Amino acid sequence: MNNSLPEGYVALAQVMRPQGLKGDLKIHLLCSGIERLQACADLKIFHSTQGLISVAMTTAAVRPDGYGVIHLKEVTNRSEAEKLREAFLVIQADQTVSLAADTFFIHDLLGLQVETIQGEDLGIVTEMLELPANWVFLVQKGNQETLIPSLKSMIRHVDLKKRKMIVALPEFLEAQ
Repeated sequence: MNNSLPEGYVALAQVMRPQGLKGDLKIHLLCSGIERLQACADLKIFHSTQGLISVAMTTAAVRPDGYGVIHLKEVTNRSEAEKLREAFLVIQADQTVSLAADTFFIHDLLGLQVETIQGEDLGIVTEMLELPANWVFLVQKGNQETLIPSLKSMIRHVDLKKRKMIVALPEFLEAQ
């Protein structure tokens, strides 16, 4: 996730590259699914060199590899699509959907201080990785990295106000 998003905006997807010759975009979804993007009434695209631009999505599909392919009304050819490489599809934070209990937005979890249930400081959540089995937290402390699966059995408590996560590590991770 990119920390240079405009204040008050949340990224739902990132453009990876153009797809085809007609301006389609291959995207990496950062939200619950392509349906979430399709439901956005006020979708914008943000690129560090172009700022915020309102866009209208005309088609969207998910490929077998899990990536999305979308077409924006404002993008009519491959060269226009190329200019959007690495851009983010964003909405204003107040337009996010309500989540179930113990469910969080990725952007809210980034930067959390992580401790074990014994009180050992593991570091800060710097990235969320989507792996085939489940999401994984990348936690860094200095040069040390710890991968923590996002499983209820491991994530014991998340306090967004205190910016803290308490985890129960399996014995094979505690020894490292």
